[in-house]
Amino acid sequence: MLPKTASPGQYSVARRTVLIGCVLIVATAACTPVSAGPSTAPSGPPFGGTLRVVMPGFAFSDLANPEPKLDALDPQISPWYDAGELFRCCLLRTLVGYTGRPASEGGAELQPDLAVKLPQATENGHTWTFRIRPGVHYSPPMEGVEVTAADFVRSLQRDARLSNDGSAETYSVIEGFESYGQGKATTISGLEALDRYTLKVHLNQALGDLPDRFALPDSAPIPPSPTDPAAPFGVASGHDSGYGRFLVSSGPYMIEGSPRLDFSMPADQQLPVSGYRPGHSLTLVRNPEWKRSQDALRPAYLDSIQIVIGPSRDDAATMLDSGKADLVLLAAPPFQVQRWLVQKVRANPRLGKVSVYSRDFMRAIMMNLAVPPFDDVHVRKAVNYIIDKGAILDLYGGPDAGKVATHFAVDSLETDALAAYDPYGSPQGEGRVELAQREMRHSSYDLKHAGTCSAPVCKHVLALTIPQTVGAPWQEIGASIAKDLAQIGITLDLKATKAYFDLAGDPTKRIPLALTTGLGYSFMNASSDFDELSSSSIPGDNESLVGATPDQLRRWGYAVRVVPSIDSRISDCRSVIAVQRQIECWGQLDAYVMEQVVPVVPYVAENVVAVFPPQIVHYSFDQANTLPALDQIALKH
Repeated sequence: MLPKTASPGQYSVARRTVLIGCVLIVATAACTPVSAGPSTAPSGPPFGGTLRVVMPGFAFSDLANPEPKLDALDPQISPWYDAGELFRCCLLRTLVGYTGRPASEGGAELQPDLAVKLPQATENGHTWTFRIRPGVHYSPPMEGVEVTAADFVRSLQRDARLSNDGSAETYSVIEGFESYGQGKATTISGLEALDRYTLKVHLNQALGDLPDRFALPDSAPIPPSPTDPAAPFGVASGHDSGYGRFLVSSGPYMIEGSPRLDFSMPADQQLPVSGYRPGHSLTLVRNPEWKRSQDALRPAYLDSIQIVIGPSRDDAATMLDSGKADLVLLAAPPFQVQRWLVQKVRANPRLGKVSVYSRDFMRAIMMNLAVPPFDDVHVRKAVNYIIDKGAILDLYGGPDAGKVATHFAVDSLETDALAAYDPYGSPQGEGRVELAQREMRHSSYDLKHAGTCSAPVCKHVLALTIPQTVGAPWQEIGASIAKDLAQIGITLDLKATKAYFDLAGDPTKRIPLALTTGLGYSFMNASSDFDELSSSSIPGDNESLVGATPDQLRRWGYAVRVVPSIDSRISDCRSVIAVQRQIECWGQLDAYVMEQVVPVVPYVAENVVAVFPPQIVHYSFDQANTLPALDQIALKH
């Protein structure tokens, strides 16, 4: 993928990456990114067939949650990655979007979808204009209803009122969004439908990443209510507890039973679609209104997709191994498919193929900069030097599970500019004791100048880990980190707790170290990565308290009164409209965070491991949702 340039008034994206993982075609030693499986005809992959998917239970997913949730497939309520993939591939189109390909094949590059081209910025990035593709219609029972500018206004109005997944902050940059969400206004003043096919968005600040935010399913169009065209949420009106069971599709597929939805009835009398049983199953069938000629992003080879929801990971692998399923879809840490099946397929190439791609999700140690001794940057640098990342990667599962992480933001959002950047690195990621001790000697907590943290605050430091569950061995990772830190005089009191995220994200708890924190983006721009270090994410994702004010620290009971802030630098990068300059700005901030602020020790960049049988003859990985791309899968007949 060749880099592109952007003038101040035109948005285009250059996100060029080197594949972190690889697709492994069994029986070869090559680790080269390929389209897994050749097409069976000169014209390309075959069309038709039913893909059988199994989605193991996972507590952080709403769609696959062990306790079924009625709002799990609602685009404005906690979509998580698995629902996000179903929206992108199959059910919902947005103004802009992604191709369902890995980053090395352009999958991180923003493309027009329902917009005829990428939007234009004016007023130095305060106003953006989308021109909407005419002639696109919704699925039954709203066939014949055309997607128009007002439909995007409805979705964002609903998002402002209902959102509980942090996207309210994502769109709060739109003028009047928060006032509408709080019930102080009857419209979102910053959304202007100039005509049927033109949407103008006015912002309360200059933003270069506004288009990336409109790739989220929250902004997908909602058709008007047939009984009340003025209803602010359209056909989603009255379904605040879960629109997913009444979802009207704009994508190539719809939920089975959609034609029988009756929006002429009061909402509490409408019967949900038959093809979705929350926590149990989901069946997608062709949307007869979708036209391939109107959709350049989704080939949509399959006739239908049948999803079983909720089995254990081992049962899911057994279903795949026995031929009862074609694919496992799990938005969780590796291994997404059980290792025994990965090993079995690798040993016998006739059974299928193994695919490994970067998940664009990292694990890291977060240090609370307001808790001694981590208020000292020399201590924080010493912690970065001493951690044996290679040992942690081995605990994770080795190269299949991920690679050693060396900086804060993921490579796919920085066009791979910092792929070779490793300010605390060692050849095998094994840690550098001498450099850690040298850095520690500069710290006031090294009372004897011996290269160790010898002050009383260095002993019995509370450090949280996620409790041991399926997935990575979190407590073993915690023990490995504790062993490393002991070499520079910091001894840990490890605590595995289900309340990990509540405790680490609550500044009043004054947690010194969170050892197994996940770092990911909410939309595909580095700005959403750096949100986790902004003052607006306190309390919450910003466990390091970077950007906290002296008054806040006092109220929360800290003796430390001053911590670094990068808020102004985040704002500077966000205001850049020219994409290449914006990417350079984020790369410079990444290096500044790692070398000057040092709130974090990234140690593993996770992978997604997939296994698929010979009947899948075309496969792709969706970088945007870090899952197999269902619209790109083709089956042999």
